[in-house]
Amino acid sequence: MENNIQNQLIQCIVEENIPKIMRCISICTAEELCFRPNENSNSIANLILHLNGNVRQWVFAGILGLNYKRNRPNEFIPKEGMSLSALQTVLEALKTDLLHYTPTITAELLDKTHSIQVYQETGFSALVHVIEHFSYHTGQIALLTKLIKNQDLGFYSGLAID
Repeated sequence: MENNIQNQLIQCIVEENIPKIMRCISICTAEELCFRPNENSNSIANLILHLNGNVRQWVFAGILGLNYKRNRPNEFIPKEGMSLSALQTVLEALKTDLLHYTPTITAELLDKTHSIQVYQETGFSALVHVIEHFSYHTGQIALLTKLIKNQDLGFYSGLAID
């Protein structure tokens, strides 16, 4: 079971969601990356910073016990002029760290209860949370991009999907 969980984490986040987010940000201007539809919504830039903080807190610090101090409120402060390259760097670093650290998650860590934020979660339930949370916000980023750009994002172009 241990390898299945690791493979799912890598597949869902590293091989599916991060490439979709990279596609979205690659077609947006710095202004569009920081656009917030209203004061109760987040920009693409904020969502990327939030995803990075969530994975690092829940997986790296929460499950693996690595040193990471999250500043969650800062993830939601409106960002002005976040560059494409800065966001790509955040996502590439996250991808690299996931590929490096995910294989070190043992069956014992999956079964163990961890204190994460205000929650008591098994490693398994924490991974499920991270995958679901990442996918949820990837969908928000895709929707924001489609609203801003009014174009198909081409996630499945070239695939023979029936």
